[in-house]
Amino acid sequence: MQSNDEYTSYLNFVEEHYPFSSMVKANSENKFREIVTNSLKAIKILEVCNSHEQIHEDIKILTDDLKMYLLRLLYILPTNDYFFVDTLLSSISENLLRIAYKIAFPTESVESIKKLNHKKIWKEGIKTNAIYKDHNEILTGINRIFGDKSSTVHSTQKDYDNQVDYLINLMRKETKMSLRKLNSDIKVVYNFLSHDLLSLLHINETNLTLQQSIVLKKVTKQGRLKGLIR
Repeated sequence: MQSNDEYTSYLNFVEEHYPFSSMVKANSENKFREIVTNSLKAIKILEVCNSHEQIHEDIKILTDDLKMYLLRLLYILPTNDYFFVDTLLSSISENLLRIAYKIAFPTESVESIKKLNHKKIWKEGIKTNAIYKDHNEILTGINRIFGDKSSTVHSTQKDYDNQVDYLINLMRKETKMSLRKLNSDIKVVYNFLSHDLLSLLHINETNLTLQQSIVLKKVTKQGRLKGLIR
């Protein structure tokens, strides 16, 4: 994947469908570059997982769900609606924890996992398993995102209403979102997918098709490929 080409295509999409978005102002378009690029690369990694013959179908259900959440994030991002961005980040992080839980407890069905509350998944599940010891830092980062965004989602949004002027200004004015924080959160998601998930699913050069290998080499950090793809 050529990052510049993909990002340009995304900006073209925004210009066509969100012509009044502050994202496409001359002085704003590069502010979102890393966020969008890492999101697009994460989606490509998930597509490889979903097409991989050796990945369990339950994992594929969860990775496909995750792909759709990331696509929705890119869809809502030009509106500058920080409430829905945080809602999607909450869903994205929760789904990442479900994937980790499924890998840690492979006999659990995806239907039962989707019914588990956060305490069952995190404190009573992931943290009791070897997966936490081996991937402590990144999993803790994902759980932090879930906690942060869940607090936002369940808080009172005093400046969130449906007045037309508010809705117009939300998109046209400079975003109220912390792009630095959003970029950091998306990096956590991307880093987990580009290294830890591939390792946990035992995806490497020996069990990839040529096309899958080409895609992963383009979207995975070269410094994190040791033992996965050469």
